Amino acid sequence: MQRERLSVAMPECFRCHITAKVGKPLGKSRTSVGKPTELTVATYRYYFRVVSALVVDTVTTAVAKYHADASNSKLVWDPEGPKEVYVKVAANTTQDKYIKLTLLNYNDVVRQVWNNTSKVRNAQVSFTLLLFIYIEKDTSTAIRRATSNNLVTAAARVAGYIEYQSIVLGPLQTDYATVVTARLPATAPVEIPANATMQQLGHIDLMASRHADERRREINAEATDTYRSN
Repeated sequence: MQRERLSVAMPECFRCHITAKVGKPLGKSRTSVGKPTELTVATYRYYFRVVSALVVDTVTTAVAKYHADASNSKLVWDPEGPKEVYVKVAANTTQDKYIKLTLLNYNDVVRQVWNNTSKVRNAQVSFTLLLFIYIEKDTSTAIRRATSNNLVTAAARVAGYIEYQSIVLGPLQTDYATVVTARLPATAPVEIPANATMQQLGHIDLMASRHADERRREINAEATDTYRSN
């Protein structure tokens, strides 16, 4: 005889896991922006706007941390723009079956997720609403190839920038800045790198300059001695 499952009322508060995925909505994104963030929200009717605002604030913070790492690709994210929040309704739900939350369906969908967890032993005890926002990459900042044409253009731009800003760079530093600029979008402003590579090249340029100065002094001294001996 099958034992009847007990109907458990939804709690006054429940947990949400908020994950920002990189890619198009309902796609097959495997990249997330940082780690999921956990929030506790109240189970109120017409609570969608509040939950949506919390999700946007959380993702905004995650994106800011993500962009702080220069090695990460730039993402298209405007906190003030319209947002779509998706929910995973069951443990085995694939991304293409996530449901978009709206003001009209929010309470029904949350109730559906709650009822689905009742099918799994003790799942309602640790009930967590899994929410997702999808963010696309900024294709305008895609890295270009440093082709010969790009290098010629970049060299002129870097030279003009160095002169205008009165910056002193060595030959290797200038070449490196040119390659970096050549890989940026054509409309991107010139930025002189300030990373470890740039510093190392600056040290090499300085050593090469000192060696060249010493060599010139030696040549001049030899020329002077030769002149005097004659």
